[in-house]
Amino acid sequence: MVHEFQKIQQHFADRIRHKDNVSCPIGIDNARMQVYEECFFNGISELLSNAFPVINEILTGSEWESLIKNFYAFHHCKSPLFYEVPQEFLEYLINTNSLIEKYPFIIELAHYEWMELALDLAVGEVSKPNEEINLYKNKFILSPLAEVVAYNYPVHKIKKGNNPKKEIVFICIYRNYEYKVKFIELNQLSARILLMFKGKALYINNVMQELINDFKIIKSEKFLRTNIDVIKKLIACGVIYPST
Repeated sequence: MVHEFQKIQQHFADRIRHKDNVSCPIGIDNARMQVYEECFFNGISELLSNAFPVINEILTGSEWESLIKNFYAFHHCKSPLFYEVPQEFLEYLINTNSLIEKYPFIIELAHYEWMELALDLAVGEVSKPNEEINLYKNKFILSPLAEVVAYNYPVHKIKKGNNPKKEIVFICIYRNYEYKVKFIELNQLSARILLMFKGKALYINNVMQELINDFKIIKSEKFLRTNIDVIKKLIACGVIYPST
């Protein structure tokens, strides 16, 4: 059973979503309704501009305004939680082709910016790295606050006035023990190293041997030294750490 107040609420929401096609609810004049419309738009726009600052920067004012209005007009959010609106916005961008022709990198950029926000809000923490960790006696695992992602565009370099060329990049986005979200640009080999530690505790020697087998690399001191140095840096950053 739908009560009268629910019908009024739905009419009110429909007006905010589709201003040009829905009349004002009875009892509310246009001037007062405009205040509600502007407050709603400004609230959503501010939230999303903070979550996606680079996208907000590279779009024109009219493009951003149109994108925000279409988002809340046509995307039905599954979550009632305000802090999950950016994820809903990402889903909207994925499911619509708007702006893709002009900004072919926009979905990947949105995913990158959303990842930064998701890790910033994620529950959990990373302990400060212990400089006395034995690299060869401990097993190591990828931090749950780290993600390895491959993109078709250098999303971490995009800014206003910079039209990036298509280029596969590997990035580790992580939150360190100081609660700061950082990123590391990886090559294919270092990305593979991190993915090997994802969800699985491994000895470093076993990782090195698997790399040699998979990439058909001739075992050498230089190869081992170079990749051990990479692993040391990842441990220092809190990206991988000893498994308990």
